[in-house]
Order: sequence, then structure tokens, then C-alpha cells
Amino acid sequence: MIKFSILLAYWNLDLGLVRRFLESLPDRNDIEIVLIDNASEESVAKGVSVCEGLEDTRLRVVLLKARVSLGECRNIGLQHARGEWILFADLDDAYIPEALNNLLDKQEIAEYDLIYWGTRTLHPNGQVVEDTYGYQPGEEIVPMGERNYLLHHRFESWRKMVRRSFLMQHPEIHFDPCLLCEDYSYCVRLLLTVERVGVFPQLLYQYLRNDASI
Repeated sequence: MIKFSILLAYWNLDLGLVRRFLESLPDRNDIEIVLIDNASEESVAKGVSVCEGLEDTRLRVVLLKARVSLGECRNIGLQHARGEWILFADLDDAYIPEALNNLLDKQEIAEYDLIYWGTRTLHPNGQVVEDTYGYQPGEEIVPMGERNYLLHHRFESWRKMVRRSFLMQHPEIHFDPCLLCEDYSYCVRLLLTVERVGVFPQLLYQYLRNDASI
């Protein structure tokens, strides 16, 4: 049974990067990885995504015939997801598998519709920034108190997972069709609508900061 859907968008990336991301996932069969191939040039030329040959039975690839925005890719991914929970990620980042496994095994996730987790950001100059939203690092999910700060900061979609049924009940919570900051409107709509929000203040996601990217 699929419980967790990890959604990613892909365009002209090196397959080695995709493999590295897949290796950061815990080995469990209740995960599916939905990869949206955003009309990569080689994939379109061949008529099949170059990711189809990757050896991971949990991977499902959706090949788009024409390139769209990142926000539209994520909306398309939601249409294909089958899990109870939705997780978004960027392919040049990585999960910390032990921490992700710890969270996904917790029975307490049933008490929430949205769960944030601790993140580690790696900067090009070697600086490392760890963020647990002011909560003491730990292995328990705690109810989120003040969320107004998150309406203006920390809005990236890879910081959290959300219950799919909640998103289906609220179609107004979606990504805008834009290339930059598509996460922001999605996060604001989500935080203004959801009531049951938790924080898992263990470092779970590793974000690679690239100052050359948009």
C-alpha cells in the first residue's frame, strides 16, 4: 500500500543527480516517487523519458510533451500521486534517510494534516545552517504554535508534507503557474486553511543552496 508520494520535477538534469537523490530515500515499499519529466530535450527526441531506465521499482515517470512551469509540474504530480501523504523535493537536494524513516513510521502523523521538519542548508562557501523553527531538536512531533512567521518566511515546499485528502478537499491550495516563488502562494493558502499542523524538529532534509539558480 502506497502511503507516501514524493513528487519531483525534472528538466535536462544529469541522471547521476537523479540516482543520488533516489539513494537518499529509505528502503521501504510504502513510498512512491513520481517524477515529472518536464519535456527534457533528450526525452522528447526519443519519445520516452530518459529516467525510465532507472532501476527503482518505486519510480513512476510522467513525460510532458511540452515544457511548462515548475508550479504546473507540481500540480500535474499531484494528479498522479496515490499516497496518503504528499512530499515535494528538489532533485539536487537529499533526504536524511534515518530521519525520514523515523518520521514516516510514527503513528502520531495521523493527528495532523501538515507536518514541517528540520532542515540543513549547505551554502556554496561551506556554511551550514540548521533550522528547526525555534523548536529544540528531537524525535517527537509537536503541535506548531505560532505560524504567522511562516506566512512570510520558510515557505519552500520541501520543508513539509501534507495529507493528500486535505489537498483534494481544498482545490484552492495549488501552485501558481510560474517559474519563481511558486511555493509562496501555495504555502500561504495552505497555512491559512489548515488547522492541524505539527513540527518534527529533527534534521530531515538537506538543501543545497545554489546562488546561480533562480
